[in-house]
Amino acid sequence: MAVGTRTATRPRYEFSDQQMAAARALDILALAQQEGFELKKDTNRTFMAKHSGGLTFFIDTNTWYCHTTEQSGDTIKFIQEYRNADFVDAVKYLLGQTALPAAPVREYEPPPKKELYLPYKAENNRAAYAYLVKTRGIDPDIVGQTMNQGKIYQGRLLVDKLGKQTLATIGCVGERKPFENHFPCIVH
Repeated sequence: MAVGTRTATRPRYEFSDQQMAAARALDILALAQQEGFELKKDTNRTFMAKHSGGLTFFIDTNTWYCHTTEQSGDTIKFIQEYRNADFVDAVKYLLGQTALPAAPVREYEPPPKKELYLPYKAENNRAAYAYLVKTRGIDPDIVGQTMNQGKIYQGRLLVDKLGKQTLATIGCVGERKPFENHFPCIVH
């Protein structure tokens, strides 16, 4: 085979400039609604698709941007991405020359939650006490009482390369299980 020859599995399809302009000129908002997106006006120039992970449509440029995937484009690129179509099929679909299979249902799946555990207790509560009283302005009697009752404590301090304490963690006492109230504080 000669260098530079194409081995395509499908014939090359060329569109005229008028066909390309017509495909790109279709109203992207109407196209998004036709594809099942529920749109909400965001600003005078943008609409957001509800439940889509941050899909924004721009009226003045007839384009879109997805904040989740950082993808953007015109009507052709929208059909390519949403319908998982190649360029030729997307243009044919927009021109009404062909039908595409129904768009796959895309349900958002949040990443699995990582378990957080309580920090281990430090030998004393001096840094946490100082932070809560001096920096946060909490009454010393309240801080002392909650620490004496074991309701809050200071986690082990982190030490930087110079040997200085840089961070104290204040945690609530409980079993060694996932922790919901974790308050970091900077110690200088």
